[in-house]
Amino acid sequence: MTLRHPDATPLPPWRPGAHIDLLLDGGTVRHYSLCGDLQDRSAWRIGVLRVPDSRGGSAHVHTELRTGTRVRVRGPRNTFLLRPAGRYLFVAGGIGITPLLPMVAAAQAAAAEWSLLYGGRTRSSMAFLDELAAYGDQVAVRPQDRHGLLDLDGHLGEPDADTLIYACGPEPLLTAVENATRSWPSGALRVERFQAGNQAPPTGADAFDVVLARAGLTALAAPAAAGDTAVKVSGVAGYHVGGTINIDTGDGGGRLETREITAIGTAGAEGTGIAFAGALKKAHASGATVTGSGNPLASTDPSAGAAVAPRMIARLEITDADGTVHSVVSDRAWSTALGPTTTTNWFSGSDYDARREQDGWTSPGADLGRSARRRDGSPVGWVGAGIAPPPNLTTELVWRAGEPVKVMDRIRPVAITQPKPGVWVFDFGQNFAGWPELSVDGTVPPGTTIKLLPAESLAADGTVDQASVMGGGGSRGTDVFAAYTTYGDRKGETWHPRFHYFGMQWVQVTGLPPGYRPTAATVTGLQLHADTPVAGSFHTSNERINRIHRMARYSIMSNTMSTFTDCPGREKLAYPADYLQPFGSLHRHFGYAAYLRTMQRHLAEGQSKAGDNIGNVALKAPVYDWGYTGRFGDEINWGNGIVLTPWFLYETYGDTQTMARYYPQMQAFMDYIRVRKAGTGANAYLVDAALADWIVADTTSGRITGTWGYHQIADRMARMAAVLGRTADASAYRALASHIKDAFNDAFYNTALGRYTSQGNQGTTGATQAAQALALDEGLVPERERQRVLDALVELVEDFRPFGGGPHFSGGTIGLAPTVRALLDGGRDDVLWRVLRFHGGLAGIRQARGSAGYRELVIDPRVVGDLTQVEGSYRTPYGHVTAEWTLKKGVFRLKVDVPPNTTAEVRLPKGNRTSREASDGAVLRRAEGDRAVYGVPSGTHTFTVRDVRAAS
Repeated sequence: MTLRHPDATPLPPWRPGAHIDLLLDGGTVRHYSLCGDLQDRSAWRIGVLRVPDSRGGSAHVHTELRTGTRVRVRGPRNTFLLRPAGRYLFVAGGIGITPLLPMVAAAQAAAAEWSLLYGGRTRSSMAFLDELAAYGDQVAVRPQDRHGLLDLDGHLGEPDADTLIYACGPEPLLTAVENATRSWPSGALRVERFQAGNQAPPTGADAFDVVLARAGLTALAAPAAAGDTAVKVSGVAGYHVGGTINIDTGDGGGRLETREITAIGTAGAEGTGIAFAGALKKAHASGATVTGSGNPLASTDPSAGAAVAPRMIARLEITDADGTVHSVVSDRAWSTALGPTTTTNWFSGSDYDARREQDGWTSPGADLGRSARRRDGSPVGWVGAGIAPPPNLTTELVWRAGEPVKVMDRIRPVAITQPKPGVWVFDFGQNFAGWPELSVDGTVPPGTTIKLLPAESLAADGTVDQASVMGGGGSRGTDVFAAYTTYGDRKGETWHPRFHYFGMQWVQVTGLPPGYRPTAATVTGLQLHADTPVAGSFHTSNERINRIHRMARYSIMSNTMSTFTDCPGREKLAYPADYLQPFGSLHRHFGYAAYLRTMQRHLAEGQSKAGDNIGNVALKAPVYDWGYTGRFGDEINWGNGIVLTPWFLYETYGDTQTMARYYPQMQAFMDYIRVRKAGTGANAYLVDAALADWIVADTTSGRITGTWGYHQIADRMARMAAVLGRTADASAYRALASHIKDAFNDAFYNTALGRYTSQGNQGTTGATQAAQALALDEGLVPERERQRVLDALVELVEDFRPFGGGPHFSGGTIGLAPTVRALLDGGRDDVLWRVLRFHGGLAGIRQARGSAGYRELVIDPRVVGDLTQVEGSYRTPYGHVTAEWTLKKGVFRLKVDVPPNTTAEVRLPKGNRTSREASDGAVLRRAEGDRAVYGVPSGTHTFTVRDVRAAS
């Protein structure tokens, strides 16, 4: 049954596992799982099984409801959330398939590993089989009349900490699933029942302890004396060796003691309790509150310190002109109170009630005592701040090397529309990340709640469509908003959220009083990003190219916050591959010499320090979830950021301190890859990357991307070891890189085809664009074969036209940048122009291979398409380098500025050799292909070449 709003307005969003309440005649309420398209806000779909002995709900739906019938609904609500996991196993019985349908779709969209076991009495009684057939052998359909009872043991396999099991169906099936998963980790099984199970009555009337297992919140079951190295607690669930136990957290933390756990025994006054390192300094009474904190060792705790309640630690150092240093630190002398922000969520939004403000509370001499009052007259309730346990015992408070996040621009709306009464939509004309700032005049009465909804696109009816800023899991981004309640200032009120930000181009405003007409000043976009210095500029005669450049720049700004992020909406997480693979582009826009040092510290903090995963680096750092195991925690081309970040700091800015400081951590990651990820025997130098080439149009083998990544870090480690004077290490890493290169070609190069495939000479499949480009860009292709592989790459690009038109690229996070570089280095500007209208090589500024810090420059402008003018600049550590060229009636003119203490190689289109002119100081070195190569010192140089034709 499909449900739509009578007014055709968008229905509330929902996540997999959600259900709605159908309010039927006579007060009957029935609950049905939503099983339609998550992205379709125009309709909800439910599946209702006609039950012969129905209590009236399904019979009413089947017999009384018709197309056009109006029904009342509540919801959606979700108590069966699909949580992030590397792998999913779904089990459905009968109509229990309905909540699992959107879960399967979400798992497929996320490229997660999954399978579904679906049973029913007969095949004809099993719903949605045609829909499920599209998933192929990932779905096992097992009607009972043909196959008997479901083979749960065969479907579930061995317990796996990275797998979640979702089951829905009749009670006998769920009981069987529960029995089959008794040996699985706690929390691995999630079930939804058709009706609540029978609960046994409580036994006895004695007092008992309630243990919050997830938070590890318990109490001392027996007194603890000073000098003890173990305590007896009411419960041990939720604690783990290597984690933190916090003893006596009550009364503001005045008696708090925090220790690292060394052993966990049994609960209760007679149990062995929890042992820890470091004797207690104080005595603690029975009943004192005990909690557990996070742990940076995600091999034992995937939260790695993230799953703790909010807390703060701060230190401000003020240096006077005479050198005197004053320190202000967070301690119990601080005061705290609940403020006007009543709710806030990093992925969703916040409610702010200005009536709860205390006017002037930040001013010197402000009343922070019992007499302090809010604007509405209620007491503020200031109390002394308490001492909170640390999130873990290893993360240190350090100053930030990277630039702070600031409001970098104020963007005024370019248009205001009113798609519906009381609904106003502000268009800023540009997608950006930041805050919407609301300003209303004094006519708005107190207690008016105004809601702002940000979005990156519009629905067909002109209201905002928030689909792209939601998602990332059932607990993220399900309600993206900012709401402000006025206090009634006759001079007007201005506000913006502070504890989260949005990606947006449009903001929808509701709640303004009837008759109030907003203006362009009502909502202002405050663009936020880290205040990194501008590094380069670029402009051409082609406005489309300029627009692409502007779009790229805004994309970079929107993801440069306190850390690099993958997107400003659904996740906001620092995935190393997302910022390091395109770093060649990023650093030409902004300077990251300080910023990357902050990212490297996060990567080092996100490295496993113990256990089987020692040396591995989490898929994202700072570590948020998943830890170091499974598909989304153990990936060479994301964890390798701990090696590539120091390399890019050296290659781009000449920084050798970072590589020296983190050399042991870099070695630890290399050892982890060698011991735990590389194969054995004939595969000793091959690595299979779990995510392969992420987000692709044509899948490349993970063995190709993994082995490519292994060579990349071995080669860079060899170079950095040489810079640091570690001669033996440099030799060992060079030898390792050579072995990997040989193994890569032996395993993947098909000599007959002249291209790289998943099986090399043993097969022809998997010859993707990325496979060729990765080999070319990393220098893995034997010199005699480079032209064949380049030709293969060009052919693959030209032939890839999945949507008609084209050509198109097919690579993803790992393969796309090498594809562009390989074509550029191979002189195939014509292909790049047809695919991208590219701009990366148009001005031609780059540094020479093997150079560091742009000491040796290359200026290699590319004349393509209909371009008649290009200018670009980049701020190197030595100063600005600029290049500007024009093409008019076949005459090419180039002007370059080379900064002090550098040299440059200028590569010109050959044109007519007899009519080529160069300024003094430029020395013709050689002819190379279709280029004439000059050497120049620092200074300004001009060149003229006639009879030049553009590549097209």
